[in-house]
Amino acid sequence: MNILVTGGSGRLGNVLVRALIKEGNNPRVLLQKADSIPESLKGLAIDPCQGNLLDRESLKSAIIDIDIVFHLAAKIWLHPDKDGSTWATNVTGTKNIAEISLEAGVNKFVHCSSHAALEAKPFDKPFDETRDLALNEETLYHRSKAHAEKEILNLVNSGLPAVIVNPGTITGPYDFEPSILGKALIDFIHGKVPFL
Repeated sequence: MNILVTGGSGRLGNVLVRALIKEGNNPRVLLQKADSIPESLKGLAIDPCQGNLLDRESLKSAIIDIDIVFHLAAKIWLHPDKDGSTWATNVTGTKNIAEISLEAGVNKFVHCSSHAALEAKPFDKPFDETRDLALNEETLYHRSKAHAEKEILNLVNSGLPAVIVNPGTITGPYDFEPSILGKALIDFIHGKVPFL
């Protein structure tokens, strides 16, 4: 089984890559520069592939002979999107990789969305994937993830064999950046942030 992972060097992505390798796979990982392996992937048996979600030709090359695509790449940015890169990465990039996956006839497309893509209210009902998409959410990151899901759902109607997952905040091992939550926990341990 040939697997492509986008966002493979990220907080969740590098953990997924490790799990795929443990299962005996040699995943192809989309990287900005194939000859520059990020710290989170160093020493792992991956097939590095240079590409960019906004460069459709690079995605077509990356997806050759691929059976399953795990699309985890996203820009997590909770501030104003002054340069448009959050929307471009999360919406246009997702649409690009999904359309090319459909054209290439992949067997499965797994889109990693976010709990932020779903309407938070009402607070007194279960929070699950049956919630409406947060298409008008004030925070652009949340809105971008909702619109990316909408793109995937539209392509499912055209035959894309996709699954969407909506994880919440993730913590655990192999947090190389560290993540926002990881840094908060480290700051707490070092007494920089008081918690009750």
